[in-house]
Amino acid sequence: MPLLELDRAKNNPRTRVAIKLPGIALPITGILTSRLSISGGNEFSTPFESSGAKTLSQLVSSLSSIINIVSESVGSTFSVPPISLMSVAQSMKTWTGSKSPVFDINFLLVATRESDDIRVTIKKLLSTVYSTIDKAKAGNFYVPPLGYSVRSVDPANLVAEGTVSVDIGGYFRATQMVVLEVDFVLSQESIKSGAPLFAEARIRFTPFIMPTLEVMQGYLVT
Repeated sequence: MPLLELDRAKNNPRTRVAIKLPGIALPITGILTSRLSISGGNEFSTPFESSGAKTLSQLVSSLSSIINIVSESVGSTFSVPPISLMSVAQSMKTWTGSKSPVFDINFLLVATRESDDIRVTIKKLLSTVYSTIDKAKAGNFYVPPLGYSVRSVDPANLVAEGTVSVDIGGYFRATQMVVLEVDFVLSQESIKSGAPLFAEARIRFTPFIMPTLEVMQGYLVT
């Protein structure tokens, strides 16, 4: 794709990925190269299932299998039917929570001008997953990436610092995200300065707390 077309794609709001990092005025932008997948799920448990009954049921089932195998080996027609010690009520599922969504996107970082250096952009994105060391404190403790921390405004309202915002195509916008992974594959081709011409990038991120239905629906800008 010619550089002019790449520049247009980079500035096209429908193919544009914008990642806003704390403390940096301008967002990091790239060209979306994958479809955005949105999914959800639930967690259920069976709290009324008796562990003792379950163990006994498994033991009886194992013994039944052994008896049946022995009967077959000696040519006997005797067999033990499957036995279960679990009641219908014990099999009831109870909801324990929703699964936190994880978003995974691929995008392209391109040097469309001689002054562009995608290595600078990659360094900024690496700061979302690698920690620093607080040398002012004895013991040189690690500081979470981007200074991530959570504070409570009130018992029902948590606010996170050191998170990122992601805008995809103008139709998806999410704030207060924590980055799980970033990947970069740098091109062999380079510009006159010697910097890579482009890099294939990938980022995985998730909300810092479990989103409600209202928040999740709000990510989709309509």
